[in-house]
Amino acid sequence: QQFEALGLQDIRTDVFPVTVPVDKGATLTISDTGHSIRLYSLWPNHVRTPTTPRNGLTGPIVYTKKGEFRDFNGYDIQGSIIIMDFDSEDNFINARMLGASAILFFDNGRVNRSEAEHKFMGLPLNVPRYWVDKQDADQLIALAEAGTVTGTVNALMEWEEVEGKNIYGWIPGLDEEMPNARDENRTRWKDYTVVIESFYDAMSVVPALAPGAESATGVAALLEVAKAVKSYKPKYSVVILATSGHFMGLEGINNWLYRHGRTSTHFMSKIPAEDKIDFDVFFGIDLSSHDQRVGSFAFGTFNNSAWATNHYIKNIFAPYSRKFGGYIQEAFGVGADSSRYVNAIVPPQRTWKDFMPVKLGLDSEAVTFFGKKGMSFVTPNGIRELVDTPNDRFESVNMDNITEL
Repeated sequence: QQFEALGLQDIRTDVFPVTVPVDKGATLTISDTGHSIRLYSLWPNHVRTPTTPRNGLTGPIVYTKKGEFRDFNGYDIQGSIIIMDFDSEDNFINARMLGASAILFFDNGRVNRSEAEHKFMGLPLNVPRYWVDKQDADQLIALAEAGTVTGTVNALMEWEEVEGKNIYGWIPGLDEEMPNARDENRTRWKDYTVVIESFYDAMSVVPALAPGAESATGVAALLEVAKAVKSYKPKYSVVILATSGHFMGLEGINNWLYRHGRTSTHFMSKIPAEDKIDFDVFFGIDLSSHDQRVGSFAFGTFNNSAWATNHYIKNIFAPYSRKFGGYIQEAFGVGADSSRYVNAIVPPQRTWKDFMPVKLGLDSEAVTFFGKKGMSFVTPNGIRELVDTPNDRFESVNMDNITEL
């Protein structure tokens, strides 16, 4: 609907399969009263979900604070249901080693992305882990500290194949001959295509609670960019693309590239003519709200876990990054480039890594992997503290910074 309101043409939706963990429900039932408390399954350990046996997991409820070994002193942990502060790093492993049957985490005021990354593992370990709302956690802790209380956890989380959707539309370019065209097969301005993209999905360490407010800033900016580009009537054709599946291995952008654009003439020839989009350059948008500036990046860390610098790619995009600095000055005045824009492709006396303190998988990485030109606009110097957590809500977004961008 937003694309239609903007007046984009030839709007299409690509549907593709993506496999995700789906929370089918989880509860903790207090044995003495029968009172049932809603739980939420955490992200699986590799492929192993927190699904319980049919009869559930029953045991005494124990509050162990940060989950350090000393916090277990005085308790019989074998078969117990542990309540643990969220800022306990990966100490849930301690509880499991001591025989705990399940671990419940709650918001003790220190929920952040770093802690969330410690709550699941890359090995298929059977460690049932759940999120419980703070109000319920406070009541459970009071019961546990008042005396022995027993509960039963029942949970079901399954991997399911669901539909992902990529949505894109066109802003047609100028239908006039291009002077001194170098490609005899593309002689008109509209024959050259620029793709501007952002993802619109979100994830969380608690899949059923993934508000994704920070993650939504990118697609919000995409709509504003589309509006501005259309008003300027560009000479080149522009594709405005919103992808999903970003947090599932960049599945959305990979699927779109697979369907529409390759560098290999062999594979390009296998794409139906109506689906071919032989674009010339790709600009991804991946923002957050902690800074008023935006930076140009040629690298991310999805395909580049060593944070390496490919100088060939850097040199390709160096002119682009400098051009954007010039555009900022034209739009906002001399000196505005330093207050609104960071050239993280060829920064003076620094490297792109200095502006990316945490790992970020960028959709443009998939583009360069395919052999096409791709770069991203990213909010620099951000740790994205609440991204991938249940607390990534609208009230935590710095709207002043977003509107300034």
